[in-house]
Order: sequence, then structure tokens, then C-alpha cells
Amino acid sequence: MHRRIQIYTKIILPLAACFCMSSSHADVFVLRGGGTITGKLLNDPSSAIYKIQTNDGIVLEISSGKLKPTVVIPAEVQTIYKSIVGKEDTAELHRKISLELNREFKSLADAHRERVVELDPSDENWNALGGYFRDPKSGEWIPTELINKRKGLIKAGKIWDTPQSQAIIKAAEKSDKAFAEMKTRIERERRNLNEKAPKGSVAVEFFRNLNDPLAVPHLESLFSTDPQRSGLWMEILARMPGNSANGVFLKLSMQSNNSELSNLALEMLNRTPESREIAFQYFLGALDKIDVRDRAASNMQDFADKRAIPKLIESLNSIRKVKITDPGTNAIGSNGEVSMGTKSEREFSNLINHQSVHATLVYLVDGVNFQFDQTAWRVWYANTFAKSNLNLRRDE
Repeated sequence: MHRRIQIYTKIILPLAACFCMSSSHADVFVLRGGGTITGKLLNDPSSAIYKIQTNDGIVLEISSGKLKPTVVIPAEVQTIYKSIVGKEDTAELHRKISLELNREFKSLADAHRERVVELDPSDENWNALGGYFRDPKSGEWIPTELINKRKGLIKAGKIWDTPQSQAIIKAAEKSDKAFAEMKTRIERERRNLNEKAPKGSVAVEFFRNLNDPLAVPHLESLFSTDPQRSGLWMEILARMPGNSANGVFLKLSMQSNNSELSNLALEMLNRTPESREIAFQYFLGALDKIDVRDRAASNMQDFADKRAIPKLIESLNSIRKVKITDPGTNAIGSNGEVSMGTKSEREFSNLINHQSVHATLVYLVDGVNFQFDQTAWRVWYANTFAKSNLNLRRDE
């Protein structure tokens, strides 16, 4: 069995050491270069130099670094091993020992289970051993570890995973660490902005040259935690490469209560064809949310084209259900007592016309205007943009 060496290391050697100790009451010291010394340690085990009195009475002095760490066998294990001296080496004996050791000495218990399989390689014992899979074709029991390696999996802690998945996890961990380091640097320099030189000068220079996309997520949070410097944060975001800061501009344009900041965000989105298309698609999708529909339509005007017309038509109106609770009428009985009336709820639908949606729609259609009549708008759109190539003549 391929793990036989582990069995002898975990069981036979500790057993031999145990019996040696029980018979001669001596310690066994293993030399790193090979060989052993049997005797009694005369000084502190933590000393740099060991003084060992051999069985012949000779006292040796040897550097502790030249000795391997002494294997200390717990008293409970010694008791178990002493109880089996002279007994036949059977699968049943090792199964019993493994059960006794399993609670506190699992590695030794596993070694005994391996010995059970060596003595009685039945399917039941293989299953009890664990960590093996029976090949249905050959009938051979193969280590699960080997099967996973054949599949190209790698060990990640206690689980087996694909290299690709682990690479993604490591990349995410690396990215999180980089974001955290950038956040720490920004916070340190932000605190130093009001300091005198040299700290203040270093902070000013840092923000003047900052254009790393790693800074974008934290800069976004500073619009709410440090709004007094919103102009500085916007200036830094404007320097970010590519479209890395567009997400922040979109959120500011839709959520900021500062109209100046919102308009500046829209200007940033209007700089390149790529950012314009990103903004158009974002605002077009936001029309589905009734609560922000008018703001999305208003923001869309500088980015929209005729592709938005169908969505704007369907977004002209919305219906909100409103519940009204009637408290009920109090009544006075013949005995003079006042009784409370039963409360009731009424629900009705409220039609809402979205003014900004209508304004953007009219802006795109060159003066055509059917107000908020969705049916008229739909008919107009079908007649204007429908392609008809159908020939109904049958004589050709």
C-alpha cells in the first residue's frame, strides 16, 4: 500500500519508543545526522546544551540543535499500546484502537484504519477509511486526491477547486488590498490638506496628480462625507482615464441634490462618444423606475436620439394605487355610550403624467405633439417608422 511508510511512522515507531521507555525508563534522543542516544536528560530540556547520562553512566554534552525534537507519547496512548502487547496483529484489533484514539489523536487513528485496510482490504473497510474512490472499471480503490489532480483541480485549504476559480479569488483579494491601500492613502492626505508644509504640500501635490482608477470608489463616498470639497473630488474624477469615473457621474446626475454638481456630472458624460452612449443607455433603463422617471428623461435630452422614442411613449403615463382609510362614524346609543365606527379602506388608481418625459419626446420628434395621449403617439410612431414592402397585387 502506498501509504505504508506513514503507518510505520505513526504507529510502529511510537510503539517501539513507548515500550523502550516502559522497560528501561530512559529517553531516546534521535541525532539529525542519523543514530540515537539512549539515556537520561540531566538538565533543562530548553537548554542549548543537553547533558545526557547514558545507560553506562557516561555523561555526554551535545548541542540541542544536533538532535531532532523528542517524540513525546501521551500517557493515554501509552496505556492503549501497553494493553495490546502480545496480542495478534488483526484488523479487528486495529479497528478497536482507531475508535479509542479517534477523539483526541486522529492522525494515529487514521494510521490504524490504514492498517485495517492492509489486513482486510474489503470494500467496507475502504469506505470506512475515507479519502478513496472505487474505480468501477478496474475495481481499484484510488485516492480522491489523485482523482482530483487528474481532473486538473488544485487544493485550496480544505476544498478542491479549479485553477481558474482560484485565480479569480486571488485577483479579487489583490484588488481589494489595492483598493484598501488607496483608501488609506487618500484619507491620510485628506487630513493633511489643512496642515502646514511639508505635510500640507505633499497632500496638495498628491491630489493634483491623482488619476488612478483605484481611487474612484472612495472618491465617490467623499461627495457625502466631505461635500465641502466636492469641487476637488470632481476635478480629480475628470482626470481619470477612459470611462473609469462614468459610474460616479451617472449616480451624481441622478441622485445629487446639488444642481450645480449634477449638471457638471452631465457635462463630464458628454465629453466622448463612448461616454455619451453609456449615459444614454443608463438613462433609458432608468425610465422603468417611476420614482426617478422624470429626472432620467430630463437628463437624457442631451444624449438621446430617435432610438428612445418608443420607450418615451410607453413612459408618458404611470398609474399609482392609493389607499385611503375611512375612520368610521361614532354613534351614541340609547344608554348614552359612544360606540366607535368600523374603519374601512378604499383603493383607487391615480394617473400621473410625466412632464419631463413629454418634453424630451417632443424635443426628439421635431414639433409633433399629442400631449399625453399614448394611443395617438403609438399610431403616429407606427405610421412614421414602420417599413412596408408588402405588394398586395396578384396580377404581377
